[in-house]
Amino acid sequence: MARIARVPSAVWPADNQASPFDCTIYLIHETSSNNAKIGIASHPIRRRSGLQCGNPRRLVIAALYQGTRTDCRVIEREAREHFRIPDGTEWFIDSIDAAIKFLDGFSE
Repeated sequence: MARIARVPSAVWPADNQASPFDCTIYLIHETSSNNAKIGIASHPIRRRSGLQCGNPRRLVIAALYQGTRTDCRVIEREAREHFRIPDGTEWFIDSIDAAIKFLDGFSE
């Protein structure tokens, strides 16, 4: 089974730093809605900033997870399929708590 570990916010990389982990899964959400996005990025803080440029609603990182590249890809795919909305975008709708609980289920 694929495994990841939740990264405490105190050790999140700075905006201009790459993640020190082999692979990082991010969970970003809009604070004014249930819209959320899950993905993999080497610069997760910079990724949030890039997404913010095209979004009028405030975006925040809800959680970061670390793992091997192989495990991260498997878990990201499973999460996207589990939470995908019918229009096929990379944004999904559900409770942010449900998304965190889902990803925490893969934690070591």
